[in-house]
Amino acid sequence: MSHINSLDYEIFSAVRLWEESIVRKLTIVKLKFLENGKVLDLLDLLLKTVGSCFIWTMFCLAKYQLIQDRLRKEVKEKINSTPKSNTWEAISSMKFLDCVIKESLRLYPPAPAVERESIVDDVIGDYYIPKGTKLFLCLAVTHRLEKFWKDPLTFNPDRFMEEKNYDNFTFSPFGLGSSSCIGKKLALIEVKVIFTILVSAFRFEILPESEDVKLARYTVLQPDRDIFVKISPI
Repeated sequence: MSHINSLDYEIFSAVRLWEESIVRKLTIVKLKFLENGKVLDLLDLLLKTVGSCFIWTMFCLAKYQLIQDRLRKEVKEKINSTPKSNTWEAISSMKFLDCVIKESLRLYPPAPAVERESIVDDVIGDYYIPKGTKLFLCLAVTHRLEKFWKDPLTFNPDRFMEEKNYDNFTFSPFGLGSSSCIGKKLALIEVKVIFTILVSAFRFEILPESEDVKLARYTVLQPDRDIFVKISPI
């Protein structure tokens, strides 16, 4: 455990300044919103986004042991072969970790749907959409369409190992455009740091009563009940 404590310190030291810079930017944006008479707690939204991504990635790793083992192997190889002063460089080079998180976000996007408003009259297919119409884009559905994804309901991180074989309209877990999640980069880096630490020290196993957990309808995607995972030190 002393090794993990040391790893914990090195990782968080490596990203501390980066996080502080992002938080300062978030604070500035928040103040701008407040100046316009709108109240939006961006940091609160960020915590919810990270929490949702963490829950569902943990669920997937605990359910699919071979994928968990493969991720653990990559994490240990990268960390052991990289000087402690370059810990963040090691995490950034973990391709399979990146794929695991992307696949988790594909199946379980933190924001299952986003709202937009048409700014001009438009026609999409056979539908006329007047200016000012409220539109809801269901990312959770698009991410699971067989039209865009092979075996869409299968948790398969390898689909992201190849060069980008999708576009931003078929995979957009944080939304698109100027209204996309402003904290997405910080959310991803935090999730990567968390799982780099956890998979190095523990094994996760899903308990039978949680294997068939379903999605619940909330602003941020959540399970319909508690997920129970057995955690064992390695």
